[in-house]
Amino acid sequence: MANRSILIGLLAGLAAGLLVTATVTTMPFAFFLPFVAAGVIYIATMGWGFQAGIASVIAGTGTIGAFTEISTALAGSAMLFVPAGWVGHLTNLGQTDEDRGGIRWYPLGTILFHLMAILVVVFITIGALGGVTEEALVNSFKQLFSEVMRQRPDMSGLTPEVIETQARAYATVIPLVAPGVWLLMHVLTAFAAAAITRRSGILAREREDIAASVALPPQAAGFLVAGLVGMLVLSGSVALAGAVMLGIAICGYGLIGLAQLHFKLRGNPAAFLVLTIAYGSVILLAFPFIVFTIMGLLRSFSQQARNTPGHS
Repeated sequence: MANRSILIGLLAGLAAGLLVTATVTTMPFAFFLPFVAAGVIYIATMGWGFQAGIASVIAGTGTIGAFTEISTALAGSAMLFVPAGWVGHLTNLGQTDEDRGGIRWYPLGTILFHLMAILVVVFITIGALGGVTEEALVNSFKQLFSEVMRQRPDMSGLTPEVIETQARAYATVIPLVAPGVWLLMHVLTAFAAAAITRRSGILAREREDIAASVALPPQAAGFLVAGLVGMLVLSGSVALAGAVMLGIAICGYGLIGLAQLHFKLRGNPAAFLVLTIAYGSVILLAFPFIVFTIMGLLRSFSQQARNTPGHS
């Protein structure tokens, strides 16, 4: 059985590595392919265990390295395969519940926190090793806008002053938004992988009422506080690191807030309409997501208070 798991992991890693390689070398705009690759790692680990997960991560990293540079392979693995392998492993962790019987599975909120922590470390490390600074980002966006002006000379509104302003705005927003979107894509991919493995009968973890129970542990608030301090008080590379932490914290708590909304709307005849408006506003405007972040914070800390010994 162990040999079979390792073989499946190796094949999964090969497939995942080829998908990422295709994105890097031929289809740079196929944003979804890397997460299809991560989904393969999720499925291998959730369905066949930790050994399959380790084998898939190693094989996937090696496959990317064989067709690209080793730095690309390590970065791709750190951003896609390692989080998928670890989350897939935690998904199947559980212990016998002596009080209620059955198995007490590793809490989903804590798994989400692990994913958040991994991505914080990965984004900050890759940024530091890659020499990403605020000025480097500004210069990149200035070059991008200048290229747009060169190709579209009729766009007279892009003056040097406007380009400078927009470049600095993007340089501030991207380190905040990109890690949060990356976290969201990982969560959606993990959810899809769990659904596939459960339908196939190879997922050990039992189905849970996610909307009713999921909450982040209190440690997750550290990302929120550190991110706010980094962005509002500090500058330079520390501010960029703060943006990464804040973006991931906003997304993590926002997901908990959306779960709370689903839970509160159960049995409500207007649930479909309200959820459509809620998700539509987030997709079109983005900033309403802050409301769900606050809801997620309140839910997480209220559940923590209820679970604290001595709480009445």
